[in-house]
Amino acid sequence: MSGKNISGDKALKRARRRRLSRIGMISVLPYLTFAPLFSNLFGGNLINLSLSIGALIGFSYALFELRQGLRLEAEEDHAESLEARQGQEQQGRAQTDHPPRPVRSGLAKVRGLLALGAGIAAFAYMGESNLLTVVGIAALTVGAATFAIGPPRFSLSLTTHPFERKPEALPKRPLELALQQAEGKIQQIATTASQMRDGQLRAQVFGVHDAAWAVVEELQRDKADLPKARRFLVTYLDGAVKIVCAYAGQSDAYVSAQMREKFSDTLVTLETTFIAQLKKLRDDDAMDLDIQMDVLDAQMKGEGVL
Repeated sequence: MSGKNISGDKALKRARRRRLSRIGMISVLPYLTFAPLFSNLFGGNLINLSLSIGALIGFSYALFELRQGLRLEAEEDHAESLEARQGQEQQGRAQTDHPPRPVRSGLAKVRGLLALGAGIAAFAYMGESNLLTVVGIAALTVGAATFAIGPPRFSLSLTTHPFERKPEALPKRPLELALQQAEGKIQQIATTASQMRDGQLRAQVFGVHDAAWAVVEELQRDKADLPKARRFLVTYLDGAVKIVCAYAGQSDAYVSAQMREKFSDTLVTLETTFIAQLKKLRDDDAMDLDIQMDVLDAQMKGEGVL
């Protein structure tokens, strides 16, 4: 599961690089002001010197803001992608658990385009005294830059981070939400298993983890099978997390041989049931799965999980 986090970071970095490549020739503009700047500096033309300095400042600031806007746009898309996978799980977290709220990319792009227009106007005015022509050149340049980098986006709320959106903005079908949350639950099982000292039980818990993950991968591949996995998603996966975490939270001094054996038997039943769930999804052998789940029902009810 940690490999998925690493791949997510790599994907974000690639998205940033792709967006920043849109800057293209805009990054050259500050260097174009050097020649007129030195020429006017030694030529004594104070008006054109001021205009060249203004153009340099405008181009440099525009480049900074446009880069910032594109970088943040990639991060906002990444945040929305995470939100789509995690669903309502993020809604239950405390405010302090949210990632830092980024500066909005749309505003950064607008500031960059305005600075670019001002820089172009100052640069063009050095060689053209007609104000309408200067404004036209600046407008055309800003339009071309907007086409190159993409228009400013304001789809994200100006006051709300993507993870703080209202539930109405999320998918409403409960089984799809449960599938989105399943990955986090399975990761919790793996994290808890890695902390267990008992090697045999740790291997059994990882067996449950692998079987559950196989079911989730199958459901992600074909979401039409979601109704067949209702009990797995809304009941038994939660039960598996509760059982594993409850046992792992016990001190070794308070774990009796009987408790250990009972936990081991439950893990065997969980893994067997999850494997049967996967088989049902693949060949629709519903009767055998119902029998397995009835056994698991009785076992988990006896342990107070259901």
